[in-house]
Amino acid sequence: MPRLGPFPFVPNMEDCRKIVKTEGCTCYIMDTCCRNMTAADKAAADERILQIYVNHALKKGISGSA
Repeated sequence: MPRLGPFPFVPNMEDCRKIVKTEGCTCYIMDTCCRNMTAADKAAADERILQIYVNHALKKGISGSA
């Protein structure tokens, strides 16, 4: 298995361009990730972020905590 680095992962905050906070999660949008994104790449990333949030909300609703 490849080594992924220290846990928890701490990104270079100098590259952080936007922080989106919601009830239960915080997303950090990094310049290094978005610099060469196409419109299709952005749509796919937005969909993945939404899916992560929905999964969290469903898990929280089912278990009563998360």
